[in-house]
Amino acid sequence: MSIKTWLSEFAPMSAYHVSAAHAGDYIIQKWTEALKQNLDKHDIIKVPGLPYLVESQEDVAITLRGQNVDNVFCFGYDGCPWCISALRRAASELDIPVDFDDDAATDVICSFCIGAANGNKPCNRGDCGPYEFFMKTGDPEPMIQWAKMGMKNPKPKRVRDRRKNKTTQEKQDGIPEPIPSPDRP
Repeated sequence: MSIKTWLSEFAPMSAYHVSAAHAGDYIIQKWTEALKQNLDKHDIIKVPGLPYLVESQEDVAITLRGQNVDNVFCFGYDGCPWCISALRRAASELDIPVDFDDDAATDVICSFCIGAANGNKPCNRGDCGPYEFFMKTGDPEPMIQWAKMGMKNPKPKRVRDRRKNKTTQEKQDGIPEPIPSPDRP
């Protein structure tokens, strides 16, 4: 067993090829693949404190030293259809180059995330975010729950109203309406 067999079972296609209609299911499947029993089944190891999966303890040591490993899988933004979509929308609507390597840009990109709509916070924000929890503990369950929350009503999308610089929510007819403040009904 290997990362290749694990990927063929749990992520047979690239996140870049996942349709919007199937994105939530893909994300849940992706994080389900990181459950310990699924990693054990394919003899895969989660690198402590990092979003990498490798095939041996030797690969863990090499990765922790910052060196490259041939058989590695990274749980990064490029494996998430919601992140990819948010990045594309942010770049298009803001007409500026944006990427996840800049914390300020990440905040902007995440404001376009479907998963961060519907009362969810972005997955990677704060020390207690579900992505950070996975990085620290290796437990993907909070990411699975986060994705399920994001799927509850995938139609409304967070968008930036550049004129007012406020987050709004598109209704079914495409007309933006303000998102209510959490402290006001």
